[in-house]
Amino acid sequence: MKKLVILFVFVFVSIGFAGEKKRVFFKPDGTISDLLYNWKLKKTNETDTQFMDRIMSKDFAWLKDYPYKDIEHSELLAIRPQRDKWRWDKVKKEVFIDNTIVTRREKMEVKQLEIDIELTKETPDPIKAIKLWRELEIIKQGE
Repeated sequence: MKKLVILFVFVFVSIGFAGEKKRVFFKPDGTISDLLYNWKLKKTNETDTQFMDRIMSKDFAWLKDYPYKDIEHSELLAIRPQRDKWRWDKVKKEVFIDNTIVTRREKMEVKQLEIDIELTKETPDPIKAIKLWRELEIIKQGE
């Protein structure tokens, strides 16, 4: 029974996103923003582009100055976990993952590991541990 439910959920989710588009905006710093639309709001006489234009002008006017491309939602699902590293390749006209970027989450993980290593030493240096903890807090705050 569990297999049937899991299969149903997978098929339902897959069908729900099939053919749906997202509008991807390219920011000057190389990052991108994406909008996932509620397609239930689309009017019957609207094209996909008209629908996305209407929603964008109404709720996301601040994005109007950025260049964009409309792409299939499925193109981004595979790389969703690495969203912080999404960049736009102007030549290939596609989203790619820039692995040279170190995200805040990755910096926090490294700093936490340094703290753990210091604290598990036979004779940990409390001053060094406190400094590392403070550095971690600064990274968390995004400074």
